[in-house]
Amino acid sequence: MTAIYTTLALVIGVAVLAPRPVGGRKNLTAVFGGTEHEAVRSGTRWAVDILAAEGISPSKQPLVAIRELRRANRGLSLAGAKVLHDQMKLTH
Repeated sequence: MTAIYTTLALVIGVAVLAPRPVGGRKNLTAVFGGTEHEAVRSGTRWAVDILAAEGISPSKQPLVAIRELRRANRGLSLAGAKVLHDQMKLTH
């Protein structure tokens, strides 16, 4: 019985201490700096340049585009790359 309680306590402790996922805009702020708005704007400019250099169309190849952005900057989360991809669809 003690083993069950010990295991349960360990599982709960790990769940409490596990890092929480960071939202896309917060990730962009961490990667590009500034306010969320500035980070999205500068990140979008960066993303457009990266994808243009690789010849990747964000509208025709969305998964390839998101993967390439994350490859180009390892600090970029999936949520952050998705925000940049969505912004590119709105502006281009």
